[in-house]
Amino acid sequence: MKRGAVLLLTIVLTGVLLTLGVFLAGMVYNGERTVAWLVRREKAYWLAKAGSTVARVNLKRDPDWWGEENGALGAGGYRVSREPGKSAFIATGYLGEAVYTLEGEVK
Repeated sequence: MKRGAVLLLTIVLTGVLLTLGVFLAGMVYNGERTVAWLVRREKAYWLAKAGSTVARVNLKRDPDWWGEENGALGAGGYRVSREPGKSAFIATGYLGEAVYTLEGEVK
């Protein structure tokens, strides 16, 4: 093989490996972001469940309870509300941009 051909082959292989490395790094970065968002969404779900529990406790104390209540837990929080005359309440958990809403029935 001529010396110029070896240099050309080395440059091409280096370019291919560099492109492959950048592509794989992008996939790992996007995967990490997706997993982080899913974790925040799961935490928002449990915050909404906490709000649902608060609503059920309020309704046990006063079956005619209505209104809105907010609470903070860790880095997130919940909001629970019930309108007068409605049999359902809404509990929303939030953590950053992740939001999860549950609807519960008054039993």
